[in-house]
Amino acid sequence: MNSSELIRLINHNNDVNELNIIVKADVQGSLVSVLDSLKALDTDEVAVRIIGSSVGIINENDIHLAQVAMQ
Repeated sequence: MNSSELIRLINHNNDVNELNIIVKADVQGSLVSVLDSLKALDTDEVAVRIIGSSVGIINENDIHLAQVAMQ
């Protein structure tokens, strides 16, 4: 999903006040770039909240973090 798609998704659902995101990347440079881009999307209407980020494959800890964040 690119940034314009994310903004369109946010604008489509006016009930969204906070967007919780877990970011996984293959290398540290990509991770930093994606995190910087997501932070730039933070607005008065929607708070972009990075709840987790790391390099590597998705693991059980990531899944647990996502489940906890949804509660």
